[in-house]
Amino acid sequence: MRLTRTTTLDPIPHLTCVCHSEGEIADILAKYAEAGISNTLALAGDPPRSIQNYDRKADAFRHAADLVRFIRRFNERGAHPDARGFGIGVAGFPEGHPDTPTGWTRWTI
Repeated sequence: MRLTRTTTLDPIPHLTCVCHSEGEIADILAKYAEAGISNTLALAGDPPRSIQNYDRKADAFRHAADLVRFIRRFNERGAHPDARGFGIGVAGFPEGHPDTPTGWTRWTI
């Protein structure tokens, strides 16, 4: 958030589903909104390397799409100073997600 105070850059903080509750994400979004941040990138995120056999079932969001829906609901509540709310970016795997067995690996190019 320092970047919004000290530069003219428009930072795009990354949010991940890993190790976060809905309350934690809501608090983070509120702080970003208060700081005037206008965009965010929603990612599934990698499991922490420090936690062996990490179980994603404990996370409030299993997939980035779940996190995007949550951010959209935040936007709909009008909690962002910009009436449009946060712009939401996502990332993907053009060749198919590594955990998806039916991805591009089945294609021979």
